[in-house]
Amino acid sequence: MKKIVDFILFSILLLCFSFIIVLGWQVDTLKVVDSEGLVFYDTVLPAFVSFDTSYIHSVEQTEVQDTYVVACGKMWSWEERTKSLKAGMPQQAPRCGRFFMTKDWLVYQGGRLPWNKFYYRIGNSILGRNKASFPYLKEKKLYEIFPNKRIVITVEKKANFLSQKYPK
Repeated sequence: MKKIVDFILFSILLLCFSFIIVLGWQVDTLKVVDSEGLVFYDTVLPAFVSFDTSYIHSVEQTEVQDTYVVACGKMWSWEERTKSLKAGMPQQAPRCGRFFMTKDWLVYQGGRLPWNKFYYRIGNSILGRNKASFPYLKEKKLYEIFPNKRIVITVEKKANFLSQKYPK
């Protein structure tokens, strides 16, 4: 009888400790906040998930696409795609990266540039036409939601129980 009671107590303690560990487990979170501090998006992400931004270059009037990967509590500049080399666009591979051309794009990959936070200036329907695709959220026309504003995109590690679970 004592062995059964000990086993039950051990099982209950193990479950309690497991629950506490899961709640305190550090997870990557991605958050998008507008210039007034209103949270547009806040969610927990699995490791190595990506999100994309795009805009129309103000001088060249060609599309530029960027892909970022969230890993280890940071967002990494993973890839940039452009249609032109003019007007301040990159003209060579980033350090620790590579450059190649496809039929439609000039592609810059790598570079080992991590951030916890970056500011993203949003244009309007004439200049910029910024868009973004975040995990669990289809592409959004940011220029319609935040015209002529600046948003802040942050990645941080938080305890699981302190994190939002779904985009707003």
